[in-house]
Amino acid sequence: MSSTNSNASYINKREKLCGICEEPLDGPCSKCKGNNHSGCATVRGRCGDAFHEHCIDEWLKFCDVCPWCNKEFEFT
Repeated sequence: MSSTNSNASYINKREKLCGICEEPLDGPCSKCKGNNHSGCATVRGRCGDAFHEHCIDEWLKFCDVCPWCNKEFEFT
């Protein structure tokens, strides 16, 4: 796979999947899926990256940077 294809694949993954639980952003996170909930709120950081709300809330208890880009995470 060329680096161009590899970069495109990575960008596509960032736009469609939660960078923490790796579930699709348009569906429930792992926590909600386990509790049989059908949906989950999605939030976006100033960096532009999006995550399931439950996932990023847990992540930020231990780390203050975005899991995708490693910039300080701030909600928009």
